[in-house]
Amino acid sequence: MGRILRVNFSDNPKPKEPLYPETEYKLFVGNLSWSATSESLTQAFQEYGNVVGARVLYDGETGKSRGYGFVCYSTKAEMQTALVSLDGVVQSISLYSLNTFSVTTTIFFSLESN
Repeated sequence: MGRILRVNFSDNPKPKEPLYPETEYKLFVGNLSWSATSESLTQAFQEYGNVVGARVLYDGETGKSRGYGFVCYSTKAEMQTALVSLDGVVQSISLYSLNTFSVTTTIFFSLESN
């Protein structure tokens, strides 16, 4: 039969740390280039305010970009500026002289909790 296994669960489990810094002023960004990264997303949006965190989502099985991501700003005004300025804009970003790609930003909505 084997030995008896005893499992103890904590009364106060630790909350999980977020994968990247988040705020309540979050934008969903779609139509990203397949080669876009979280760093390039930060670079594209930091012109419009203080980007607290940016994340491109990837498929768990293939490891390829899903073509969308999220950008968090520190204030509502910065988020609104980016929302108005970048909606529907095609922006070309050069990270290295040999690696240039475009990020087409289509901001569908703000994920602000209010």
